[in-house]
Amino acid sequence: MSDHDLSELRSALAERLRSAEPGARLEGVVALERVAREHPREQPAIMAVLIAFVHERAHEAPAVPSRPLRPRRRTGVGPDLQAALTALARRDTGLDTRLVDLSGAVLPHAVLSGAFLARALLRGIDLTGARLDGADLSGARLRGALLGGTDLRGANLCGADLCGARLGGSDLRGADLRKADLRGADLDGTNLGGADLRRANLSGADLGGAELREANLRDARLEGASLSNAGLEGTDLRCAGLNGAHLFGANLTGADLAEARLDGAELGHDMRGVRLAGASLPGAALSRARLGNADLSGADLRGALLEHADLVGADLTGANLRGARLGGTAAEDEAVRD
Repeated sequence: MSDHDLSELRSALAERLRSAEPGARLEGVVALERVAREHPREQPAIMAVLIAFVHERAHEAPAVPSRPLRPRRRTGVGPDLQAALTALARRDTGLDTRLVDLSGAVLPHAVLSGAFLARALLRGIDLTGARLDGADLSGARLRGALLGGTDLRGANLCGADLCGARLGGSDLRGADLRKADLRGADLDGTNLGGADLRRANLSGADLGGAELREANLRDARLEGASLSNAGLEGTDLRCAGLNGAHLFGANLTGADLAEARLDGAELGHDMRGVRLAGASLPGAALSRARLGNADLSGADLRGALLEHADLVGADLTGANLRGARLGGTAAEDEAVRD
């Protein structure tokens, strides 16, 4: 088929996408994907047509009655729109000539499992409840995106821009979030178990009640972040910046905070067995804290408030306790209080 014939065919199929009939639009999407597969040189132009179609069909949320008679189960996008997204997800990425741009699209409950969306422009996109498990979103621009309740298990979000994104209740188990920008993001109740967050920026993020068991947060920035009631069992927080962070009620059992910076952080009271070797804790409020068997060797605890704290079995070798308030502290080594 000549280039001219292919161009005419593409135009005819693109016109079908403007039909008022959902079935005709679906047929047009399927036919366009088939042409792209059989004639690779047409793929860039066809993907551009499908992206434009997504924007046209997903520019606003579906109408919802103001007073529904009974609760309705939220459904995904229409079959024609989902078909276009599926075509984008399984395209030959080696033929791409431009970045995928779906910024501002409203696509709740869409299925994009395993999709290649690296460096995609997705600012303000609504993917609430969507499936993005195993998707490649490395370097994607997701600033302000709505991702609440989204399945992102095992997704690659390395270096992604998620500033101000709303991820509350999402499943990010095992996700790669290295160097991701999550400043001010809403991660309330998010499951980040086993996720890789090394060198991620979570300053000011809301991680209240989040599950971070066995997550890797080494060298992460968490200044001013809320980690209240978060599950941090076995979490690697070595060298993390937690200045001014809120950790009240967080479960830190077995967490490693060696050399972490915790100046002005609000810490929980139960920190038994926590590794804080070399941690920076000047002025930390730890009154009545349970620090039994904690590793505080070499920690900077100058001016810390440790009244009535339980330090039985704690390792304070080389710790700087200058100016610390230790009245009523329970410890095996009375020299701690000298």
